[in-house]
Amino acid sequence: MSHLPTFAPWALGHFDLKAPLDRYGAIILREMVPKEVAQQAYLQARIAFADPGAYIARPEAHPQARSGYTPPNVEGKMGQGPNPHRHFFDYRPGRRSLAPGKDVLVPLHRALCRVAKIALREIDHVARRRFSSMMDYPRATLRAAECLNDFVDPGFELFPSHRDFSFLTLFVGGAQSGLQVEQVVRGEKKWIDVTLPFGDVLIGIGTIYHQYFPQAVPLQHRIVASSPYRLSFFSVIDPRKHVLLPNGELASQFFARVMAQVRYKR
Repeated sequence: MSHLPTFAPWALGHFDLKAPLDRYGAIILREMVPKEVAQQAYLQARIAFADPGAYIARPEAHPQARSGYTPPNVEGKMGQGPNPHRHFFDYRPGRRSLAPGKDVLVPLHRALCRVAKIALREIDHVARRRFSSMMDYPRATLRAAECLNDFVDPGFELFPSHRDFSFLTLFVGGAQSGLQVEQVVRGEKKWIDVTLPFGDVLIGIGTIYHQYFPQAVPLQHRIVASSPYRLSFFSVIDPRKHVLLPNGELASQFFARVMAQVRYKR
């Protein structure tokens, strides 16, 4: 059960969006994506993941992976190779995609970009900044992630605890249980289960956002085996590569450095 703040979309103009983000690291927006758009995307992803021949070959693909690809050392386990139980495919407009049936994903990508623009407009209004104009919406990555565990154990991490190095990350409703976010409850850190129905979007703070607002704690989250199989969608919203970040790096330099740190290179 989520303890994060939730807003209906019509209420965005009447609430301070940035303050909850600063306090919680995330916020849930209700019914921001048409239910049928999300459902169609999940259906297409299920079909695609079940077909080993549906994907463009990638050099880092695990030889035993039935579909998709698994980046080496995904997020934080140095020296470890690909995980045969975790597969991804990415969709990004204008680029060759791993995702078959990408026309099904176009409406979802557009809807998530719209959600991001709404959120950033509210943040800009509160902070008196122009973050919205800095973001690279056309090249935002929409990722489908599959966990192939065939057991249920909420204490078992399928994806380790981490913070995204995005400005914002948008988690799409409709996924099976397993997403947990770390929150401070009465002075104690606890993992909270977050389940989002189709249409809802959870917006999480990334480490780039934290550079601009040091008081904002990036969303610490993980995936646990609360369901025997999990399929999820999320989208990352990042600044354009030539944007100069507060730490003095160009966004392109920041991305290259972080990727080198968190992924094992053969």
